[in-house]
Amino acid sequence: MEQGVWPSNYLSNHDSRRQVTYYGNDKEYRKESAKLLAVLNNTVPGNVYMYQGEEIGMTNADFENLSQVEDIESHNIYAMAKKLGIPAPLRWKMILRTSRDHGRTPMQWDASKNAGFTAG
Repeated sequence: MEQGVWPSNYLSNHDSRRQVTYYGNDKEYRKESAKLLAVLNNTVPGNVYMYQGEEIGMTNADFENLSQVEDIESHNIYAMAKKLGIPAPLRWKMILRTSRDHGRTPMQWDASKNAGFTAG
């Protein structure tokens, strides 16, 4: 490492998908992927930053349709893809892969409805 340089280490933030979904396997190996990514992030030199939810291995949200997505960029991409004639299922797949809303969902407090975050 270059002298006088001290890196900041992070794997995700509020503008990206959840790290377990992006880098790991959030279906078959969610727990193992989360642990491996935590070890990776905490063993390289530098300051470690963990975005809320990484400490419990949160994965991407299960959005069912565009009305659940608040990210304006996702809505603009969807509209542009529609103008270009890209079929609706492919447009939706694009949004699920790129939406910044995945990293903006509330912290999961428990396994109840709405992750225990709200009764609303």
